[in-house]
Amino acid sequence: MRILHTSDWHIGRTFHGHATLDALRGVLEALTAQVRENQVDVVIVAGDVFDSAAPAADCYTLLTDTLGALADTGARVIVTSGNHDSAARLGFQSGLLRDGVHVLTDPRALATPVTVSDAHGPVHFYGIPFLEPALLRHVWPGVRTQEAALTHAMELVRSDLAERTAAEPGRSVAIAHCFAAGVEPTPLLERDIQQ
Repeated sequence: MRILHTSDWHIGRTFHGHATLDALRGVLEALTAQVRENQVDVVIVAGDVFDSAAPAADCYTLLTDTLGALADTGARVIVTSGNHDSAARLGFQSGLLRDGVHVLTDPRALATPVTVSDAHGPVHFYGIPFLEPALLRHVWPGVRTQEAALTHAMELVRSDLAERTAAEPGRSVAIAHCFAAGVEPTPLLERDIQQ
């Protein structure tokens, strides 16, 4: 399965007072061309889709056009929210989007993966939105820190994955926009990316 991981599109960003929307449109069109040319199966956008929690209408237009163009390549598209995004605003359109585009912003649903299968079986994609503890108190009482939120999220993901893979072996990908520290590479587990 060919997976293209992206993040931090920051649609709507200005640079020294100048809008970057037209330049970003060109970048996203080139990205779409690469997805088509390389026959990518899944495109991931791991947060910070927008540069602010309240983007302008033309930012939503660029996002909608890009997600549609990516889906037209035949790739599945999986989007999560980041710390610059409003999960509610980004997630609002998730029910309106077309088949093949998944916007995952609800922490209550993070243990429900998007499953994509290929010749080697299923791959379960778990989208973990940026977890702001102050906004999670009504969902996960007792979670007060970012570390506790991510730990709880991963417990939910691992529990769901254990149930799924007990019934049918599969692979998994966790997608998160988070702060991580103390991560060490695991020798002999990573593979070089092949051209």
